[in-house]
Amino acid sequence: MRIAAALLTVFCAGILVCAYSQTREYPPHASPKPKPVFTVSARLLKPHEHLNQFAIHRDIRPYFEVRCVVTNISKTPQEIRTSSCSWNANWRTSDARIDNMGWICKANFPCIVKLAPGERYEKVLPLTAQHKAKGKTVAVRVGFTPKLLGHLGNDPRMAWSEPLQIAVAK
Repeated sequence: MRIAAALLTVFCAGILVCAYSQTREYPPHASPKPKPVFTVSARLLKPHEHLNQFAIHRDIRPYFEVRCVVTNISKTPQEIRTSSCSWNANWRTSDARIDNMGWICKANFPCIVKLAPGERYEKVLPLTAQHKAKGKTVAVRVGFTPKLLGHLGNDPRMAWSEPLQIAVAK
């Protein structure tokens, strides 16, 4: 009899939990997608040849510079958490064949950049093409996040540019 009462209690509690979760606007484990506060525009500058400093022997990959502009489109001031030297960690590309180049920093410290409504944050981002992209035209978008994520992070506030068409030399 006690087992039946316990099962009935668990069953009723389960019904209450299900009813409660169905009345919420979002499931408890998910959060609403934040309203965009930034737009990103990207423009391809002059391509260069860049010697890969980590290569063992003459690994020359195409090197591109992209002017990236982040604009605060919200009605409130926004903060960007970045680094003094490795600010490129805030940027991503949508195609793995085009890499955010990166560099070695001798001194690096956290920075907070404050953007008033309508204010812009501009950087020239160096990108390189992987060998498998040589001789192809690659459509790639440049993404920006206002917080540092490391190499594997993801942020729902990521803002993306329109696609750039990059013709990679052979």
